[in-house]
Amino acid sequence: TWDEGLARTAKAWTKKCKFQHNTCLSKSHACHPTFHHVGENLWLGAFSIFTPRSAIVSWYKEDQFYNINNLSCSKVCGHYTQVVWANSYKVGCAITVCSNPGKAPSAVFVCNYGPAGNYRNVAPYSKGVSCSKCAEGDTCGNKLCHNKERDKLKSMYQNISVLIQLLPPLETTWSS
Repeated sequence: TWDEGLARTAKAWTKKCKFQHNTCLSKSHACHPTFHHVGENLWLGAFSIFTPRSAIVSWYKEDQFYNINNLSCSKVCGHYTQVVWANSYKVGCAITVCSNPGKAPSAVFVCNYGPAGNYRNVAPYSKGVSCSKCAEGDTCGNKLCHNKERDKLKSMYQNISVLIQLLPPLETTWSS
């Protein structure tokens, strides 16, 4: 589910117009009161071609480089594994448009995930038939287990369409 605190952290970082990971995220509880550590995906590109969907789809397309059988990547695939990390149940994203003297404006888009995923030698999700491991009383929707009480607090997502649906309209900030 959407988390306003994670979105605020993402916004504060995008305003710096730096294409590097937020150093505060690796410090326990430094960036969010609920999560010890927060995961992060970054996207940088021309503002003229940016959409939240295109950024998230680009992260998800790294699935072609991920091997769930030996938990390894043949190329960069950490964006994908964070997007589908089963235990990351909160997300907050932000965009800032950054001026580049003599060049077209660029967009810095960041999504933060709580709690962080991407632990070495740990699968981001369990292989198997969708919803085959749902707890008793859970329902299945969008190939995900749903529990009315738990979903008030968290919603686990494992596919790109669910993440995109979570995004509220993003406020664009211009920075020079």
